[in-house]
Order: sequence, then C-alpha cells, then structure tokens
Amino acid sequence: MENITETSVKQLIYDKWIFRLDISNTYWIKLEPIEGSLAKIEEIIARNIKKLKSLELKDNEFRPFNEWVYIENTIKTIASRISFVVDQYKEYDEKELVPEKEILEQLANGTVSIVEESGKYFTTISVNSYCDLDQFYELIIEFIESFRKNYKNDSNFEAAVNNFITINKDKNQVGYFFYRTNYYENLSALFWIEKFVKTINFDTSSVDSELKKLQGFIKSEHDEASKIQKNSKNFFDESIDDIKQKFSKLNDNVIEAEKRLKDLEEAYKEKLKLEAPEELWNSRANDQESSIFTWGALTIVTIIGLIVLLSQYLIPSILQGTPNGNYWINTTSMIFLATAFMIYIIKVEIKFWTSSWHLKKVYQQKAALTRFYQALIADGKDINEEERLLIMKALFSEVNTGLVTNSEKSDLDVVINSILKK
Repeated sequence: MENITETSVKQLIYDKWIFRLDISNTYWIKLEPIEGSLAKIEEIIARNIKKLKSLELKDNEFRPFNEWVYIENTIKTIASRISFVVDQYKEYDEKELVPEKEILEQLANGTVSIVEESGKYFTTISVNSYCDLDQFYELIIEFIESFRKNYKNDSNFEAAVNNFITINKDKNQVGYFFYRTNYYENLSALFWIEKFVKTINFDTSSVDSELKKLQGFIKSEHDEASKIQKNSKNFFDESIDDIKQKFSKLNDNVIEAEKRLKDLEEAYKEKLKLEAPEELWNSRANDQESSIFTWGALTIVTIIGLIVLLSQYLIPSILQGTPNGNYWINTTSMIFLATAFMIYIIKVEIKFWTSSWHLKKVYQQKAALTRFYQALIADGKDINEEERLLIMKALFSEVNTGLVTNSEKSDLDVVINSILKK
C-alpha cells in the first residue's frame, strides 16, 4: 500500500475490512448472519448498549451489557491506533509497498484475527449477549422486564432468559419447564403460556360468510313465500336452529378459553404463594436426615458400650460374687447403676431417633401435599373455601415432634384459622 496516511488507512478500514458478529445461539430466537463494515458494526453495538442500559440492570444481570461494552472498547482501541500505525510506517521508503493485511494486523494489535478473501478482509467477533437484530428481540426484552419485577438482581437472571429463548425455539419444551420446581425455569414457561393464550384469535369469518349466504337465501325464499309458504317456513326454522347451534358452539369455545386462562392465572398465583413453603418443607426433611443418622449412630454406639459393660464387667462381677468388707456401695452396685443409666440413655436416643424419622416423613408429606394442591389448581379443579381451609391447615399446622404431647390448641393454629377465614 502506497501513501500511508490517516485518510488512506481509514479508507482501508471502512471500505475493505468486513466484520462478522458471531452470536451464540443461546442468546437468540431467530437471527440472520450479521456482517458489515466497521461503521455498521459500530452502529449495531451502540444500539444494543443503549437498549440494555435503559433496563438499568444490576450486578448479577450486568454480564450481557458488559459483553457489548467490551466489544465497543475493542473497536475503539483499533481506531485509536491509526495515528500510531501511520507514524510507524513513515520510516519506510515511499516506494516500498506495505501489504494492506499487515496494516490491519498492526491496527488490531492481536485483539482480533483477520482473514483475507477475494481482496476483502474479514474479522469474526464472538458475542455472548442478546442482539436487537433478532426478530424476537422485543419479546426477550419484555420477558427480562417481567422477570426483574419479581426477581431483581437475581443470580439466575441469565439462566431464566436462556430458558425462555429455548422454549420459543422448541415449543415442546414448555411442558418440561412448566413442571420444574426452580422458579427461573417454570416462570419462563408460565410467561410463554400467557403470551400464547393472548395470541389466540377466534376466527368467525366463516360463520359470517355462511350467515350472509343464508340471509340471501332467506330473501330469495321470501319472494316465493306466497306459493310455497308452508315449505319455506319449515326450511327457515331449520336454518335458524342450525345458526343457533353454531353460535352456541362458538360461545362455548370462548367461555372454555376464558376459563382455561383463569385457571392458568390462578395456578400461577398459587404457585408463587406456595413456592417458599414447599422449599421449606423439603429443606426441613433434608435436615432431619442428618438428625436420623446422628441419633441412630449414637444409639448403636451406646448399645455397643452397654454390651461391653455387661460382658466385661457386670457379668464377671456377679459370677465372682460380692466382695467381703463393709462397703457403702460396692463395685457390682456401681456397675448396675451404670447399666441402668445406659439403658435409660438408649431409650432417650431411640425416642429422638424415631422423632426425627417422624418429622422427616411429615415434612415430605407436606411438600407432596403442596405440589398436589398446585396440580389441582393448574388442572382447573374447583376447590371451595372449606376444602382450601383444610389443605392450608394441613400445610401450616404445628408439627407434633413425638417428644411432647400438647392437647391444647396452639397459638399457631389460632393465627392460621384467623387468616384463612378472612
């Protein structure tokens, strides 16, 4: 390349250097390949930074925004080296030709790779973020805003958005994510279902067309009413009945769709209410597993100690007989007392072990009841207030540990009854 000046270098960059944005398929729903001049790429980067910045993302949500900022800084670094590269080649003989690719590589300074194809130079930049050239970009942004209303600055922010993108790519995945217990999975499915229901349109054009044809037919028949009045009236009655049936069927479809939407909204609300209690019961059941192991181990150790005490001390002491002498408490009596105490300890440990086992089963039953109740709501089952009161009391009533029996009604039961009856 001759006459290496800032103008010639800029012309080389903007005319012959083509950039390709390689966006991971995890971050888009429908996206065509992106390539263009440096000016076009700078425009795309600026738009995406502006859009993500307007969302006011927080620390745990900032990575997609930082991805675009990093690429913008890379481009700016390349542009800032133009003067440096021009000065570097001033020392060369004016007649000495410098390859264009070499100039571009000096500008890139190792930040990007350059491939020459048919007199053009191509650079691919990987982007792990959402792009506004995606045909469903606005839908992704809408889900991000919806998710952040419930879970702001959440560590599972990206996972939730990527789950939503997966569902939109493969609609068969919605069932899998809907029944997942993690909020960042099932919330993606619920949002997709809500959008899908809103897009359902009932096409009545065929009914209108048939109605217009029928009206024309009735008018023509009316002209012949004087001649065949009786036959015309019978045909008219049959036609009206057919229309009523069609409209009745259409009305039933509308009512069924509204009821299904209401059931889905109710299931979503109940899931949000019972998500935390379900996690609590599962967590407590897991805690009881360690308690069961601990008390079981202590019981076994104590029994082994008792067996050793009996076999090594008490039985030999009895067989040898009571030693002579005036002793306030002899050795055999002490061993008897120790044996009785260890038997008592074993009884207490067994009681704590069975209590932990009982609590684990109770917490597992409460978690299962919570999921069963959510499934009933999602299936549209009609649950009246009395049944709901019984379920809620079963979920939140005081758990009997099996150690202490309390026949009086607890303060917790009184509070639960007061809240649920409102």
